[in-house]
Amino acid sequence: LSMKNMQDDTKVYITPWDLDMTYGYSWDSNSDSNMFENPENLPNVSNLWTNSKHVNERLITRYWDLRLQVFNMNNINKKIDSYCNKIKYSVARDSEKWLETDLEEETNKIRNWIEQRIEILDKEFRSK
Repeated sequence: LSMKNMQDDTKVYITPWDLDMTYGYSWDSNSDSNMFENPENLPNVSNLWTNSKHVNERLITRYWDLRLQVFNMNNINKKIDSYCNKIKYSVARDSEKWLETDLEEETNKIRNWIEQRIEILDKEFRSK
């Protein structure tokens, strides 16, 4: 996600890069910050709102366009299923060498987290 600052022609980038951190685990496995259990602890999008009515309207419109098409749970679940199909054999091999991983259980955690987070975002964008 990137946004252009129209005043000084710079861009702001929000790039999730570490999936542990992206989905709420801290680098030291501190469960206090675990956002799987508490997705509402993630920063909300209120810091994206500006004093510009035009920017806010475009942001809201773009969110709902994406939300109803790309970010609907059917599409997200299809994408997750596709990823699971690609990694299932690797997960099985990894489980033999390291800790056993229940791919279905982990996948359900991610599905639930995404669904909860989308509900929070929907609420945020409905209130504007």
